[in-house]
Amino acid sequence: PKEIRQVVHYFAGGQPFMLSLFVDYLFIADELIPELLSPLEEIKEKASIAGGLGKEQAEFRNAILSEFRKLQRPFDEVVRALAWAPKGMGAELLAWVLKRGRPSDEEIEDARGYIDTLRDPKLQLSFVKIRKNDNLVFLQDEMYKLMRSLYEQGRMRYNVGQTYELIADFYEERKDVQAVKVAKMQKEMEVLQRELK
Repeated sequence: PKEIRQVVHYFAGGQPFMLSLFVDYLFIADELIPELLSPLEEIKEKASIAGGLGKEQAEFRNAILSEFRKLQRPFDEVVRALAWAPKGMGAELLAWVLKRGRPSDEEIEDARGYIDTLRDPKLQLSFVKIRKNDNLVFLQDEMYKLMRSLYEQGRMRYNVGQTYELIADFYEERKDVQAVKVAKMQKEMEVLQRELK
């Protein structure tokens, strides 16, 4: 209804990101946020008495985010894991963060499956983007900011420092694996050059 759209627009402050997040919320929620059913004039009156809309907007945002935490597992965890890598996350790093350490091959395959499922129109969330050429998964910039603020406030379950160390360990191990591959290729090239002489 038009009245609810006006209330949503008011609570979202007209911000496109918050509006699209609300559309995603509608897709997964069982019911509307009760505050949305109040008349707009009543909401505006309360906001002017309380000295502004900031508190109501924060409650609106938090209600939407708490619904995303209820996403069927493992996608609630996948969205939280994606928030740690603004440069994108492939299946291996996703598995590493979800596992909180070195994943098995099966767990990496599971992560690939999660990425494939995120492409499914039935679950497609407006704030999740997947780059086709390399399957890296990204969140919208606004979602990174929102998730980062929740982590910094201690409202999410992972420790910030530990998670960044975990990601650094992933890249360190990858670097070591690449160094081994390069050394092996160099030896193979040396053997090939000797055979050609």
